[in-house]
Amino acid sequence: MLLDLDNFKQVNDVHGHDAGDAVLQHVAVRIRKAIGDRASFGARLGGDEFAVLLWETLDGADVAAFAAKLQYILALPHVYRGETLVARSSISLGFYSAAFSSASEMFVATEKALMSHKHSDEVGIACISTDDGLSLAS
Repeated sequence: MLLDLDNFKQVNDVHGHDAGDAVLQHVAVRIRKAIGDRASFGARLGGDEFAVLLWETLDGADVAAFAAKLQYILALPHVYRGETLVARSSISLGFYSAAFSSASEMFVATEKALMSHKHSDEVGIACISTDDGLSLAS
């Protein structure tokens, strides 16, 4: 799962880099809390992009439900020095299968889906499928 904050540049430009840093810290805490006891790992990739690796999941629907919950949690306002800041996220899901020659190939496809979805007017979560390309989960 890859996620990218939709208006992070605006938070930095309008409220300053200290506010942006606080939002990134809030996002990291929210990701950690959402993960809870699941067999998973979350990390900041750089800038305003994060990754969550999930394993031992029930199925794609379980992952999509988790992603929707995470997207909702991340959209909740952040309060920094009395100001309310919003940093919604775009999320894409990639499922590893034999159709990918490597985890790197799956990562690149998932990132491409994230950027494509982020710049569209679509609502939902982008899911990369090896069968038919990009689809959306609501």
